[in-house]
Amino acid sequence: MPNIAQNPHEAPPPDYRLDLNDFHISHKEAAQQLLAIWQAQNALDRQEWDTQLEADIQARLLTEEQETALQEEKKKNHNKFLLFADMQISTSMPILPSPLALHKLRKGEYCKLYFFMNKGLADAQAYLPSMDDEVLAITQDDHGLHSFVPVAAARAKQSVVEDKDLTWAQINEATHHMLQAMKENGWDQK
Repeated sequence: MPNIAQNPHEAPPPDYRLDLNDFHISHKEAAQQLLAIWQAQNALDRQEWDTQLEADIQARLLTEEQETALQEEKKKNHNKFLLFADMQISTSMPILPSPLALHKLRKGEYCKLYFFMNKGLADAQAYLPSMDDEVLAITQDDHGLHSFVPVAAARAKQSVVEDKDLTWAQINEATHHMLQAMKENGWDQK
């Protein structure tokens, strides 16, 4: 059924008494016949209009009911409707520096660049961490004093290259990784 643009309940009848072609009937008879035709068509248009209005009202009510049901569902199960950022999920594990380097970064202590070079990151990836990060080990410093340090610090490799012995290429390699680790540990907010 086509949509009706104008309300036929408010449509005025045309004036058929104007000068028309002569069909050998009087103007009065022609006007009466045309008015009867118009009234019959207008009655059909009114029925279609009323049906169209009823269908529009039913559709609007159904839409409102569906929106209300959706709002209720969102209130009950708000976790189901959480918005997520449209981003891709990484398919590889991030390469993290050694626990010793991260521990020093968090405390704001000096940390050698070796731990952020590709070789240092590979060593950290090969390192198997303890099940408990709170485990302590006894170490002896240069003066012969014993102290307790985290196991991660005690297991630090002896092949660590001093910063003064690094080449410019190695420093450049370590800089990006170190800055990223500093940012992840809240250094950009300090």
